[in-house]
Amino acid sequence: DQDFGILRFGLKEWKEVCPYLLKEFYVLTPWHNASDIFDFTAMCYFDPDTEKGVVLAFRQEQCVRDTLNISLPFAEKDDKYKFTDKDTGEEFVCDGKASVKFEQARRSRLYWIEKV
Repeated sequence: DQDFGILRFGLKEWKEVCPYLLKEFYVLTPWHNASDIFDFTAMCYFDPDTEKGVVLAFRQEQCVRDTLNISLPFAEKDDKYKFTDKDTGEEFVCDGKASVKFEQARRSRLYWIEKV
């Protein structure tokens, strides 16, 4: 009865994200404890050598806001970054500041980022 398709998907995604986990780490939202379920949590792993990384964003289950504003702390004044949501295929370019909308609470987003 095991759904091996979802396991394969998760392992493939893990292998793609894994190299960034030993690079620079940035907390993009105010830190809060695990019992705080009323806001967003977001973090970024970024490799300055390749100028690529990932942004992980979570809308907690009791968060009433639907939009998270992200600011990449390593972005310089004239930098541009492409965000790609691999789940939806959505892409957009920003200057290191982005607004991410979540249709529902208790959801996460994984964005691949790349300096352009």
